[in-house]
Amino acid sequence: MLNFDKFGSLNSNDFIIVVQVHRRVKYLKLLIESLQQVIGIERTLLVFSHDFYEEEINRVIESILFARVVQIFFPFSIQLFPNTFPGNDPSDCPRNIEKFAAKEINCTNADHPDTYGHFREAKFAQMKHHWFWKINFVFDELLPDHNGYFLFLEEDLYCSPDLLHIMQLMITFKNTTCKTCDILTLGYVIKKLNFEKEGDKVVIAKFTHNMGLAFDRNVWLKIKSCAKQFCEYDDYNWDFSLIFTSKNCIKPSLETMLLVVPRVFHIGECGFHEKSYDCEKNNYYKFISHQLRRSKIYLFPSKLKIIAKIEYIPEMRKPNGGWADPRDHKMCQSFPPKHFVEIGRVAVIDNGTDAGKTCTIVDVIDQNRALVDGPLSGVRRQPISFKRLRLTKFKLGIPHGTSSKTVSKAWQKDDINAKFAETMLAKRMAAAEKRKQLTDFDRFKIYKLKQRMNKLIRLKFERMRAKAKSEAPKPAKTPKKADKKKKPKKRTTKEKKK
Repeated sequence: MLNFDKFGSLNSNDFIIVVQVHRRVKYLKLLIESLQQVIGIERTLLVFSHDFYEEEINRVIESILFARVVQIFFPFSIQLFPNTFPGNDPSDCPRNIEKFAAKEINCTNADHPDTYGHFREAKFAQMKHHWFWKINFVFDELLPDHNGYFLFLEEDLYCSPDLLHIMQLMITFKNTTCKTCDILTLGYVIKKLNFEKEGDKVVIAKFTHNMGLAFDRNVWLKIKSCAKQFCEYDDYNWDFSLIFTSKNCIKPSLETMLLVVPRVFHIGECGFHEKSYDCEKNNYYKFISHQLRRSKIYLFPSKLKIIAKIEYIPEMRKPNGGWADPRDHKMCQSFPPKHFVEIGRVAVIDNGTDAGKTCTIVDVIDQNRALVDGPLSGVRRQPISFKRLRLTKFKLGIPHGTSSKTVSKAWQKDDINAKFAETMLAKRMAAAEKRKQLTDFDRFKIYKLKQRMNKLIRLKFERMRAKAKSEAPKPAKTPKKADKKKKPKKRTTKEKKK
């Protein structure tokens, strides 16, 4: 972590800002410039997630001195796999080839064209892979115990100075006025900005957005539980895939609080989807920076107001394609942990009076605790921290908040005790318990047995090596080359005179 010595460790509710970076350095510099102007930025952690390694990008990020910084790198990038999946495998089908022609040439993914009859393109598939890997890694690996909000940005966005102030207002407003709101949306594309009249207004609506999204671990658990739907939807865009997942898997569907005047702006006029006639002009960036300077006195409102609540869920349009290859589906679904917190998940308690006993999750209290029950394993119904639970691959088919009697029936029906006893985890736990019962003399005997075993292994290895050496064919001797006759040295002038 860069700048740790300057800003110290994170507090449990500090904001985490996660930036997805490709290789557009010009826009990345502008984003960092805007973040430096954000009030309170020194209390955040900036996480830059890369799918391309480049020294210039690293130098730009390493020059940041105003906040804590961490860099992570997508391990399945095209740069790391240029000639094989998930990169551009030469045996893959060309994008525009017809399916019958693809079968004739027998290319790898001939049976899996997308909605429009096209085959995968690695550079587009990478965007969705990177986004889903990044969010999994940040929540579950990098900061598994962090309870604050995570704000997700991309390299071609630009932020207003009151970004964190507004975000805190939205969180407070959500907790008091809109408890059904899941996601805070701080950005969208807009041509007119009226900070004076609309800078403190929000709209409540169903989730259909993609810029400046902020949410906590509770929302992440909902998204992660629908990883299959997200990963198999035929759209290479992560945002449309998330909207589809919200509408078709997450119940009730995700709700968002949307700023009428955004604090996150899209300035990327040149990129995957935008093709400007002149990428050097930065017209929208100039417009946004001018508007922010001009509206400086109207930033940092003291409170927020709801002007509308929209219940209507817009119809999903046809997917954009580019995501029909089963290899993409499989890799995408490999990012989340195989076992996650959910109703019915069987777990082992790691420590405390019930250490080593199995139980099942019957309810999720909050992002830190679950209500567990184990009537057949001696675990009474109780709230317990996720940190004390080790999740297993077993899951009971029980409803939310069910009774102990129902848990017992489901436990017996699925024969959990017998199945768990066959797992490696149960065998390791049994071995550990057996080791605890050993006396000092038992440990000494084991030590001497290990010494003897290692000696036998070493002797066996030496015999095998000696045998292999003796049986190896000796290299044929190469005949010596006949010595060339040395040419007589030329006599010097002095020798001739003599």
